[in-house]
Amino acid sequence: MTIHSHDILPATGRPFVAVCGITSRSQADCAAAFGARCLVFDFHSSGVRRVSVEQAAHIASSNVSRLGCFDADDFSKIRSAMLCARLDFAVLHGSCEPVVAARELGTRRIIRAISGAAVTQEVLDAWTPHCSGFLLHAEDEVQLQRIAVLKTDLPRILRFDGCREAYRGLRPDGVALDALESRALLSEIQAVYSA
Repeated sequence: MTIHSHDILPATGRPFVAVCGITSRSQADCAAAFGARCLVFDFHSSGVRRVSVEQAAHIASSNVSRLGCFDADDFSKIRSAMLCARLDFAVLHGSCEPVVAARELGTRRIIRAISGAAVTQEVLDAWTPHCSGFLLHAEDEVQLQRIAVLKTDLPRILRFDGCREAYRGLRPDGVALDALESRALLSEIQAVYSA
């Protein structure tokens, strides 16, 4: 069973956790055991934790959503990868037109990734009719605070590599963490929920 776009918002009022950089079954199992709602596979050509489509296809999962991070340059290739790796969503990085992406992949299958340096209210407004949510990556606390004031009705998954206390008061719908060893991942998830 997977989680679909209409189910991605948490019912508990607490942020759900998306674990990025999954490269093995043990990481997927660990993330799911500690409550992750999304597993994120990296298909970027220059990704640090890059996996092939075939590798991702062989990593079993249940009761979690499967996301794949892609450079938005070849929609045919993305569609094939999504089918082969059983992905629920394509997380699109890079330059592309919202209307074209939605036509090629389907609005309900896209999560738009935007860096904290590039995100504006206008960008969110342009993408909102054409995607199911946003993955917003803040590089510092200034960007984090800028993201906090932006408005959208779609789920916001926030990625910030700094202090988890900085999440306090921001109330993102989801939080993206890196795949780590089990103890570290558990402590990260607890820190996010307590903040």
